[in-house]
Amino acid sequence: MDPFEARAHFGKQLATLTASKLAAQNLAKFLIHYASIQDDLFPAVLETIMKVDLNTRISILQFLEELIMMVIADPSRFPIGSPAYRYVELIVKALPKLLAEVIPQKPKAGCDERELQKIRCLTNLPASYSIMVEISKVLKFPALSEYTDKYGTALLTQNDVRNIKNDIQFDDSSLYKFVPDEMDDAEKNENAVYPLLHPEEIFIKPLTQAWNFIIGKKRQSQYERIMIDTCSSHLESSNVEHRDYNAPGTKSIPNSPSQSSSPTHSPLLLTQRQMLRRIEADRERQKKGKEFLWHVKRPDNKIHKPEFRHIWNSLGQFDPKGDRLLMDELNALYNVCKGGKSKQHPFPSKAHSLNGHMRGHPPQRRGRAGFGLKKR
Repeated sequence: MDPFEARAHFGKQLATLTASKLAAQNLAKFLIHYASIQDDLFPAVLETIMKVDLNTRISILQFLEELIMMVIADPSRFPIGSPAYRYVELIVKALPKLLAEVIPQKPKAGCDERELQKIRCLTNLPASYSIMVEISKVLKFPALSEYTDKYGTALLTQNDVRNIKNDIQFDDSSLYKFVPDEMDDAEKNENAVYPLLHPEEIFIKPLTQAWNFIIGKKRQSQYERIMIDTCSSHLESSNVEHRDYNAPGTKSIPNSPSQSSSPTHSPLLLTQRQMLRRIEADRERQKKGKEFLWHVKRPDNKIHKPEFRHIWNSLGQFDPKGDRLLMDELNALYNVCKGGKSKQHPFPSKAHSLNGHMRGHPPQRRGRAGFGLKKR
């Protein structure tokens, strides 16, 4: 597949990407396979993410997270400086721009007022936050705990409270003014070798910009939530619009040509079918987030005494009758480990013990039956 065909195929897959983890993994493998033409493939991400709806935008960001995880998880196959590792640098450098498209600014012109009321630009904020946390963890971002703590606090200032009382809308234009990345000039220099010398330090600046954007949008979310709860004018206007759209026997007359057209012409508007798909997509992301809840942070790969005591005290005593099969299995395993010759001491299968028990013959107790199991 030549670069033109690969780019066309990649762009088509991006435009129809879903929240499925398998789809994200397959697309990530495609990019890794064609890592030699990454300069032709990666710009398609920025081009496509501006054209698709909000559901597909967060799916694209989730796919980029999967690509980073896949590359970082196998350093022997994708070492620093390899073509595949270059994807990580490109993604992290473009994170502020990508987040600006995933959590877009509400348009101030070009849309009808009713359509503006239906646009929910902060829909992707919770999912974007979760993705940023996982990316920051795998890239060892030093200020991660600081930003996660800040995300869960009240971010409104006294000026914000005064603006809410005065019924002033939140101005988020400053969040979309990014400082040019210094890497753009450094990449033009053929002698720039900093990616090989400092593989983690080059990620600090774009990750900081991305986190500042997330915190700013979280502040906007708190601002608009309090504004909706406190300002009755917004609630009354929303109720009037709801009656206009749903009152039986009424027919709305469009005020402009844009109103008479289908509401799907704007990528920021979600149809009812897209909303239902979004519910299913959020379920998939919730399942994915639960996959890592059981992970324990243990850098030295050893269990500590407080953790052992907690597990020991949380377990109840073994029942000599009900837990007899389990005690026999553990005793047999203890004898195998004590002897050090696994070939001469085959591990008794649980099915074999169960079959013997069902035939009316209780399983034979082997070795020392009380190496600590009588107590528990």
